[in-house]
Amino acid sequence: MGSAGSKTPFRRVKSLRVNALGWDDYRASFVPLHGFSPILKSLTLTHASIFLSEAFNLICSFPLLEDLGLLIVGPNSDTDGWNSPPASPKLTGSLMIVGGIHPVARRLCDLPGGLRFSNIRITCINEEPTSATDLVSKCSNTLEPLTVAYYSSGAFVSAPVISQHLTTVLERRRF
Repeated sequence: MGSAGSKTPFRRVKSLRVNALGWDDYRASFVPLHGFSPILKSLTLTHASIFLSEAFNLICSFPLLEDLGLLIVGPNSDTDGWNSPPASPKLTGSLMIVGGIHPVARRLCDLPGGLRFSNIRITCINEEPTSATDLVSKCSNTLEPLTVAYYSSGAFVSAPVISQHLTTVLERRRF
């Protein structure tokens, strides 16, 4: 890909979708994609058997990143010792998370500079949606639409407690 200061043929890419579907014996590396386009504003990662540290190192390599989508289709590891970087992307647009809410929300909340997403869509699959409350609280000053879906054992489950808490968080920002 060349050194960090060299020009790459991808310097004008504004949107990137990465599907990294692997298995336990094979893990895709995101390192060749780090910072490959200095103006990237939208990133969607679909991954399985990928350490979250690798995904977040990629995310943090794009300083102008606004929109982020994470689709976690398999088990992931949150015990790989990722340290939050000194700076984080803008993250002012939309956030979509499907699966793996707890470790992803924790990592996002640890990013320096705060979160400023204006649109959040979260889909919890066989996981309690309560992990999303800190994430939503961190974005309460900028958040407009919020969608939370909770699926358990193949059926939609109403989650009035999380809905009530999220509504309270959003109502507090109006004052």
